[in-house]
Amino acid sequence: MEGQGYSRTAIAAFVSGGISFVMVIIHEAVRYYTGSPIMAIDWAANALIVATSFYIRGHVDEKTYLQAVMESLPEGRPVSPGRFINGMPAAMVVGLAAEITIRYNFIAGMILYLAMQVLLIYCFSGILPFRMRDFRSGESKVYYRAVTAVLLLVPMVIFCLFIYNGLQSLVVVPYMLFLSVMTITTYFSFALSERPLVFRLAPVVASTSFVVSDIMVGYEAFNNPADKCYAAISITYITAMLLFNLTILVLKTRKGEYVVS
Repeated sequence: MEGQGYSRTAIAAFVSGGISFVMVIIHEAVRYYTGSPIMAIDWAANALIVATSFYIRGHVDEKTYLQAVMESLPEGRPVSPGRFINGMPAAMVVGLAAEITIRYNFIAGMILYLAMQVLLIYCFSGILPFRMRDFRSGESKVYYRAVTAVLLLVPMVIFCLFIYNGLQSLVVVPYMLFLSVMTITTYFSFALSERPLVFRLAPVVASTSFVVSDIMVGYEAFNNPADKCYAAISITYITAMLLFNLTILVLKTRKGEYVVS
């Protein structure tokens, strides 16, 4: 259907995402005014994101989705589009488990978050037609090289400046490496100019927000500053989760058909 607008499913998913965001704001307001967070509110917000993710997946028109992905590929390169729509709900589930677990055990929570990064890498690898030789040739080679250099070196510098505090803090290095790789995949996907701008930009903002949130978490965990940044951590984290989750809603074919029916 040419010129198709957002479906009721997409509108409901956007509204659900907005409610999740408001719940996190309420959670942080309660923490600020009472000094004691009600974690059930925060976890309920994340659980709503998980439910929304499965709701979206259940309403993806797979034929239209496949068309939207394939017609935006350069040179007809092979990809595995199913990874994106099937891996995202799994990533949201693991993210909820990590959000709860890290409250009680930092290392266990971090391992779950690492698993989430692996799933997100899996998701974006399904729609990213990248080949290693693209570093050596092709019109985007400079962009790919710059993104890789910046997104590997900057987190390393930030770790040294703000997180490192003895050998115990080295435990986060493997996680930061996977976080960097996940972020790189979203920036690489941005180079696919045939896809809608918001569909390419939202994951970039999401992954960047995830990095910012985790840097603050690491800083607090290993340096124990007097001034905590709970609200900033929560807002950047929920922003990342929502953008990852809702990005599929803006994907459409060249004829303007959205992939969520």
